[in-house]
Amino acid sequence: MLSQSQKNVLNYLNLNSNESGYNIFSIKEIASSVNMESGSVLECIGQLEKADYVLIKYQDVEQVLLSISLKGKLFEEKMIEGAIEKKSNKKTAFICSFFGSFLGTGLSLILYNIVVFLLEVR
Repeated sequence: MLSQSQKNVLNYLNLNSNESGYNIFSIKEIASSVNMESGSVLECIGQLEKADYVLIKYQDVEQVLLSISLKGKLFEEKMIEGAIEKKSNKKTAFICSFFGSFLGTGLSLILYNIVVFLLEVR
């Protein structure tokens, strides 16, 4: 499981990389974009490599040359799909609640009118 800082770094790398191949990233740019210190960014990138999310070809304290693995790219797609699914679930829940309240109110009014009618007939 990735930490939030690792997710932020991986998201930055996904957004700012080419479709395939290796890309050069400045550690300072990554750090400023994800609001982290440079040392923490280097640590996150190292952990992402250990977890097979990125492939590092060259790394020093200022730059890193890396490629995002298929696992890293799929992680971003799963995050997007999860966000879309959550949004659609909220929309579905709202619609069901809205129509459920109308149905409940309608049934209550029908039962009320039946009871009133039966009491007036007697």
